[in-house]
Order: sequence, then C-alpha cells, then structure tokens
Amino acid sequence: MKAATAGLKSFVSANKTCYRAQLFTIILLNGTVLRYCDGQSSISFGGSVFNASRTGVGAWRRGRIATKLGTESSTMALTVVADVTDIMNSIPIIQAVQLGLFDGATVRVETLFMSNYGNTSNGAVVNFLGDVTNVDECGRSHAKFTVTSLTHRLDTPLPRKLIQPACPHTLFDSGCTLTKGGFAVNRSIQAGSTQTLLIPSVAFTQADGYFDLGTGTFTSGANNGFSFTIKKHTGGQLQLHVPLPFVVNAGDAFICYPGCDKLQSTCQNKFNNLINFGGAPYVPVPETAL
Repeated sequence: MKAATAGLKSFVSANKTCYRAQLFTIILLNGTVLRYCDGQSSISFGGSVFNASRTGVGAWRRGRIATKLGTESSTMALTVVADVTDIMNSIPIIQAVQLGLFDGATVRVETLFMSNYGNTSNGAVVNFLGDVTNVDECGRSHAKFTVTSLTHRLDTPLPRKLIQPACPHTLFDSGCTLTKGGFAVNRSIQAGSTQTLLIPSVAFTQADGYFDLGTGTFTSGANNGFSFTIKKHTGGQLQLHVPLPFVVNAGDAFICYPGCDKLQSTCQNKFNNLINFGGAPYVPVPETAL
C-alpha cells in the first residue's frame, strides 16, 4: 500500500488549486491485476500504469463510503460504465462481471494530489481497501458493486471447530495435511470440448467420480490462468459448475485436482488419510425426550 508523503498535507494547504485523480487497483481472484484512474489521461504511479477512464477500459467511479462504528464493516459503492469496446483480458468488462470474474476481487482506491498533472511526487492517500462482496446491478452498459472493508474477513463463525459428522478441514489445507501437488493431473483438451464440458485428449486413469467437486486451472489458451470447479466427472469427461469465460480450443492445457465430499469413507478409501479425518460420525444426533 502506497502512503502519501509527509509533505502532502502542507502541499494541499499551500496550494489553492491542484490536480486530483483517483486510482483504482482491482485484483481478481485468479491473480489478474487491473489498474484504472479517473483522470484526463493515464498516470504512472508506483511503477505501474493506471489507464485513464474511457480509453477502452470503461469509466470507473467511486461512490459513497459508509463508515460503520463498532464491529460492523464499512462499505463503498463502486460503479463502472462500459460498452462492448471496453475490454478486460480480451473480454468486454460487463460480460466479465456477468461471468462472475469480479466476485471476491480486492479493490484499493487512492487519491493523488498533483501540482501538475502526472506529477505524483506527493504520493497518494488510500481512501478504501476491501473486497467485492456483491454485484448490486449489471445492465447492458454499467455495473454497480458493493465493496466491503477487509474486516469482513473476520466474520468467521465461532468456535472454529464444530463437532459434526463431516470433516471440517478443506482438502489440502494444514488440517488435512495432504500435498496438493501430489494429486495434480495435467491434461489438454480435444475437439468437441465446450465451455462447460472438458474432454481430455488422453483419457484419465482415475475412475469416474474421482474429480467430482474438484478444481482446475487452465495453463494455456484463451482461458489461461482461469480456475474452474468440477461439477461431475463421468464418462472420462469433466462437467463444470460455471461456464468458462472464453471459448476453448483443442490443445488448451489444464491442470486438475480431485474433490472431497468430507465423508469418512472418502477420506479413507480415496485419500488414505483417515488419521487426519476431523469429523465425528459416531456422535449421536441431538434428540428431544418427551
């Protein structure tokens, strides 16, 4: 996070007029970093270029920031106005919003105060830092988001570990202890694959159902870097939960991992990891005596 220089306060006080621009840094869950500004032209700041609004990247505007007292998280409204010519990674921005690519993205908004436009020596003031927690509107030419401050990540139910039949761990986390790389399967797709159905060019050696509820990531092609969730592994093919953002082509490579339904039998028979199973399947269910 880039902090304003110590002289920024005196600069604003001493200058009746100055140039101001807001910088938007958006980090998608797939790791893509987008940078925009609402100034008259693009701005270089902190070693990065922030593209000016309406130069093929849409018009980004910050709305009202609602600051909350106590333990409630603050929120900020964020709006983008764009048309089909406003592109993000070869896809129109509004289409990317509709596909859910901005869901959960981290947003940082900063304000620059400049004696001359482009002179960023005074640094920037961070106005807000948070995650996209809701897409409020998505029309043909605009989208509105709710961005919630990072304190919302602390909204975790307590106690952390509950007594329940299913395992509380996430596959490959520290409680599970399994190494994700040891279960990675690399494949490329063949003709006939679609944005919701992947047909591997080399058949899987794993039985149908092995990749149910699993995940994967494309390592080449138009969807390079995008992750997906596997709904069903049947007939040697992978059915996806959500369509991929781009059309797939024969030869596109991906890496996929198995899924886990958190049952004791799955932990034992599929992963041979019963020693780290965290569920309590033999605890009697609560009953009420009349």
